[in-house]
Amino acid sequence: SPKRQRSDPPAAGLADGGFAVTEPANGRVMQVHRDEEPSILADGFVQPRGIAVDLDGSLVVADACADKLYRVFAGGAKGAIAGTGLTGCADGRAGAAELAQPIAVARTAGGIAFLDAASSSLRLLTDSGTVRTAIGGNLDRAGLIDGAAESAALHRPMDLAILESGSVAIVATGNHRL
Repeated sequence: SPKRQRSDPPAAGLADGGFAVTEPANGRVMQVHRDEEPSILADGFVQPRGIAVDLDGSLVVADACADKLYRVFAGGAKGAIAGTGLTGCADGRAGAAELAQPIAVARTAGGIAFLDAASSSLRLLTDSGTVRTAIGGNLDRAGLIDGAAESAALHRPMDLAILESGSVAIVATGNHRL
């Protein structure tokens, strides 16, 4: 079976053998290690959902209700890496881009792929620090249109996986499709 990185359930493997998991209702990221009680790695989120490990071993967390992506380091320090905090679909430099309920994240060859639930879109935070929309991106338009990325449409995307080939698999619950 193809290797893939999952973003939901919201957990990610840590370099030390443990794993990190988001707790949306409590606004925090927990770390869990064998034979130890879970502990808080980072808190102060509004509703952290998706989580993925980046190339440097840090975690990328999608905070759905804050409309931002955050980076969390091993010691628990965190900082926003994309999103203004205003709901929208504007692409551009990471700090000026508008996000619309980022719900799932996964590392790709070119950056961090993420799903915006409210705009029914697949977006990419590139390694050069730019957010661009690959599929969807309209708060008033969702649907089911197969085809090339520029004409495809999703409805309520909730999860994604990066396949070994580099392709992106998306679970769109509004379409009942993968």
